Amino acid sequence: MTIVFEVDGQRVEFTRNGFTGRAGLLVDGEHLSLQSPWNPLTHWSLGRVRTWKATIRGRGVVIEKRRPALFAGFRPHAYRVLVDGLVVAEREGH
Repeated sequence: MTIVFEVDGQRVEFTRNGFTGRAGLLVDGEHLSLQSPWNPLTHWSLGRVRTWKATIRGRGVVIEKRRPALFAGFRPHAYRVLVDGLVVAEREGH
């Protein structure tokens, strides 16, 4: 899953590997890790919504992943990217 969006004219790329669970942001060629595959909570969660938060150029970035209630491993998840509370990107995928 890859979502590209902008924060104050700066290109930001969110990536998440559905197999390993690794999630991160790529800003100015620098990788910011949001979720490590070595953390056990990456792979096991009872909640349906997972959020990642970061600050880019002084602005709050929140990425939400909402998984389906049934057969979540086989169905697409909904992703939303918010910058300072405004939705700037939405996408479905794994």
